[in-house]
Amino acid sequence: MFSPSLINKAKTITQSLMLFILAPTCLLADEIEKITVTGSALINVEVANVRSYSVETIRSQGFDNLTDFLQQLTITSGSQLNSNDDSGTARSASSINLRGMGSNRTLVLINGHRMPIYPSAKDGVDNFFNIDGYPLAMIERIDVLPLGGSAIYGSDAVGGVINIILKANLENPSVDLSYGDSSNGGGSKKSLAFNVPINYKKLSGYAIFHAENNEALASEQRPYADEKGPYDLGYWSSFAGYFLDISKNYHQDRVILPTEEECKDLVGEYARWQGDSSKPCKVSHYSQRNLFPEDESYNFLTSLNYQTSDNWQYQSNWQLMNKTTKELGPPQRFGMYLFASENTPKQLKTSLDSGDHIYRVLRSINEYGQQEFIMKDKSFSTLQKIVAELDEGQIEFSWQFATKKLDHTSDQIIEQVLLGLMTPDPNEIGRWYPLSTMSADMVEKTQGISKQEAKAKSQQFQLVWRSDFESILGETNYALLTDVVKESYSDTKDEQTLAREFHKYFAFHGNGSRTRYALASEFNTQFTTELSANLALRYDYYDDVSNVNGAFTPAFTIQYASNTWQWNLRLGRHFRAPDLQRVYMGDSQLIGSIRHGLDPNDRDRVDNYQLILGGSTELTEEKGNYWDTSLSYDFGQHKLTANLWGIDLDGAVYTEGSYRLLGQPELYDFTGTVNSCDELSQPGFITHNGVNSNGDSTVELSCIKKAAVNIASQRHKGVDIIFHGKMGAVSYNFTASKLLQADYLAYQESDRFSFTEQAFRPESKVNFTLDYHATSALSLALHWLYQGSAKGDYNALDENSELIESTGKVSPYQQVNVFANYKLTKDISIKFTIANILDNEPSFYRQDDDDKNHLWPYFNRGLYSPVGRYFSLLYSQQF
Repeated sequence: MFSPSLINKAKTITQSLMLFILAPTCLLADEIEKITVTGSALINVEVANVRSYSVETIRSQGFDNLTDFLQQLTITSGSQLNSNDDSGTARSASSINLRGMGSNRTLVLINGHRMPIYPSAKDGVDNFFNIDGYPLAMIERIDVLPLGGSAIYGSDAVGGVINIILKANLENPSVDLSYGDSSNGGGSKKSLAFNVPINYKKLSGYAIFHAENNEALASEQRPYADEKGPYDLGYWSSFAGYFLDISKNYHQDRVILPTEEECKDLVGEYARWQGDSSKPCKVSHYSQRNLFPEDESYNFLTSLNYQTSDNWQYQSNWQLMNKTTKELGPPQRFGMYLFASENTPKQLKTSLDSGDHIYRVLRSINEYGQQEFIMKDKSFSTLQKIVAELDEGQIEFSWQFATKKLDHTSDQIIEQVLLGLMTPDPNEIGRWYPLSTMSADMVEKTQGISKQEAKAKSQQFQLVWRSDFESILGETNYALLTDVVKESYSDTKDEQTLAREFHKYFAFHGNGSRTRYALASEFNTQFTTELSANLALRYDYYDDVSNVNGAFTPAFTIQYASNTWQWNLRLGRHFRAPDLQRVYMGDSQLIGSIRHGLDPNDRDRVDNYQLILGGSTELTEEKGNYWDTSLSYDFGQHKLTANLWGIDLDGAVYTEGSYRLLGQPELYDFTGTVNSCDELSQPGFITHNGVNSNGDSTVELSCIKKAAVNIASQRHKGVDIIFHGKMGAVSYNFTASKLLQADYLAYQESDRFSFTEQAFRPESKVNFTLDYHATSALSLALHWLYQGSAKGDYNALDENSELIESTGKVSPYQQVNVFANYKLTKDISIKFTIANILDNEPSFYRQDDDDKNHLWPYFNRGLYSPVGRYFSLLYSQQF
């Protein structure tokens, strides 16, 4: 044990260093209760630059779900998943990207606690939190810290923190009924919520049941997403029907094309004939997919609070979620070069040997019908907390456990079975010639189902001590925190999928776990009535197979606040541990060919090699700094705030390309270090010695493993302007954000890549809300969202049909929502919303100042709404 003298010395030194207090800054969105969780381990303090939004505010701005509201905030930017996104590895999930640093660098909390990642990572490697599954009926408010947070919460809080605060209590039983539909049809929504308070002696709480059903929205229900889109920007697919017989074994011509009538027979109602094309038989594939899938979800939430005594309190939260999503896409397409040997001229295969006949098939197999994806998502979470108010301070112990499970299936083509039934001879009986109709029996034999089962779990133990003391510097509040988090995931596929038996379908898989131990402290000192400061210190230790080990993250805040002026400055470091999937992803093997240049006697040598895609145990943490400073002036009924901020991140993950790996043998050549390609635990390659046809010794490439390495960097800077206030019965809130820099450097020798100049990321976003309380029973609101134009690079076709690099532009986008809330009686209210009242379509590419461009479609649902004008009605009644 430590000696009393040592403890006293440590206490004296600690007190002399406490120059801090958390600076209160007015919430810019709502005048609601003080922040007690987000951005601080303390209670009864407000956190600098945290923005809070009550559910009433979210609804009054015209949003009926959490995803759409968060994604339109001015502090979000860049790629974001929406549950209607067709991302193959993360269908039915939604994510948030604060400050454009990536959804995997935005930390999402539920009641201040971590939850499991979405088990199926975006693109197979990027972890994120799925914000679906939290209906507004269960939420009290949303807190957003738009920058930093690692000093309080640890990993992932690079772009910022979103804290979803669930309802604290209910006074009366109530029921909510809602219905919504678009003016153009499709995408209707129905929901039902029962809210029951619980009060029995010292026990209080509530139970909420919520059910929701969302209708699918098909592309052909929106002209901009149907056929070729507006201005014929898109294209019809050439996969409708095409056969190439290079040796003319079974045809008089090398290229065999169906006639217009045969094209209709093959493709059906979506057949399109383009006579001036070299492949005139086309299929309108965009018309046969969902913009929004059909889904049905059920949620149950209960929260209990037991006051054991005046000083001791026990809290218990439980949540269950079940969601089923059905998404439809175009019929599956078969397209590849095929080969047949002289000995078996009608048996098609995928590998080329000397002397083989060569064929090519392009075919949209309409006989399969639309491709179907079924996603069944289930989750369970519980939070148990004990809080005790003691004479010396407050102690809080909590235990959180949560698990998520996904069962996803998708229709696929069994490649080898199809090849076994396929023939290049149009006259052969009993087998399928690609330009003929496939029989029902062959459809059944050649169509399979890929199955995915993915799970994620997290368990957190947290102990917090809060107290205060007086020092020569002023009154100081402090908190000491320790927590342990264990998280794991598994992503498994069926044997057919792992064996790559399905046509052109690649699936990620893997499993792993890690435990994090953390110690943190936060000290807050009020020097004078105007001047205050805060210091937070945290150390995280990771017990896993990666190279993270430990990370130290400090943060400092200082603020001056008078009656009219407020100024604050925040400085800190952040870090992010590697994605679990990037560390533990199982190896998937492909066959590739490359001119590798490793043989000094034959630099042009081309080798077939084993390409391995997998995880890396050599990854370490991403690290960086952040800062922001804001200046506010209070006019009395109005307040103006300007905020400047910056983020830098070094050691960001980047997956090296094959030529980059081969060009750095000093780093990536493991020949002689490992015995086989299966032993590679990080990016690299292996060679072996061989002999060429002349009998000369050669250096041949055995395999390449691709995985992420920590060599990239990002630099983001921006400015926010917030102006809000009241004028009688009218209140307003204006928020604008502009990206001044959003750069990415893949590796030291590469050119810096600008997201706003090269990747069509808008530089500016504006939100403006007007609220009018007409009477005690009627309130009205208007919400305007504006998103500026965006620039980027893309490949276009010149007048000679040659690919050229070009620069394009995306038109600005705006959306206006109107809202009305009317209380029929003191217990009954009706809320009516018209979202996107102007019925604006998503923005499209344009070149120079023209309204059209070669590229289409461009309606990223994380940036632009594909729905159009949308009406919704919410009926609420208390009992």
